[in-house]
Amino acid sequence: MSRECAFCPSTADLTGEHLWSHWMDDLFPGKKRFTSKNEKGEIIKQWEDASLSWKAKVVCRRCNNGWMSDMESKHAKPAMTGLIRGNEEATITKSHARSIALFGFKTAVIFDHMQRGRVPFFPQRARYRFRQCLAIPFNVSMWLAGFLPIGKGEVHTSYHDGTSESGNRLELYVCTYAVGHLAFQVVAARQTGLTLFSPGDGFEHLAIPFWPRLQLGTPWPPKDVLRTVADFDKFSRRWETIIIR
Repeated sequence: MSRECAFCPSTADLTGEHLWSHWMDDLFPGKKRFTSKNEKGEIIKQWEDASLSWKAKVVCRRCNNGWMSDMESKHAKPAMTGLIRGNEEATITKSHARSIALFGFKTAVIFDHMQRGRVPFFPQRARYRFRQCLAIPFNVSMWLAGFLPIGKGEVHTSYHDGTSESGNRLELYVCTYAVGHLAFQVVAARQTGLTLFSPGDGFEHLAIPFWPRLQLGTPWPPKDVLRTVADFDKFSRRWETIIIR
């Protein structure tokens, strides 16, 4: 059975979507090193080159060259360039937050769709609606963090599940992504009933919630940042311990 595009019913002409966008090339002079890991901390792929050429064939040509290209040029690139370079002190606006969130959700869907042995976490209707009107599902939250290392990209994807004391089932998909001096974390939840939850202690001082709500006047860069790849690894794993409230 042919695999469908992540965002539409097309099964023909699947093209390679850049896992780190092509426009980011100019922000990283020289050799770049990028790493993808799973929830066990195992390296799925590690790649080192002078250009950003790592792609995944999970979207069709029409989506890739159409609305996705527009989203990158109109939202992601203007909102993220200064943060990736790390040379911009600014106040993050609601407009910037939404633009980064659009890139974040698209990225989370792409990496989830790459998991060949797993049914996609996001239902088809949510992915199609995102293509149609750039609507991010209500069960998605996101955080920003600064990342000190230069010339690197990191991504970790993980899935967690459990049952609360009240018997409610909770499933999480977490995609943590870094490029240049910018890191973000996308957390999507599926649950039966209503369970309020948060990650285990740690990183509250540097993880800035920006979607679905942004605190007005949020400054950038944050006072503290992820200083090493090991810090990024710990940040990506903070949902292994979930606090039920």
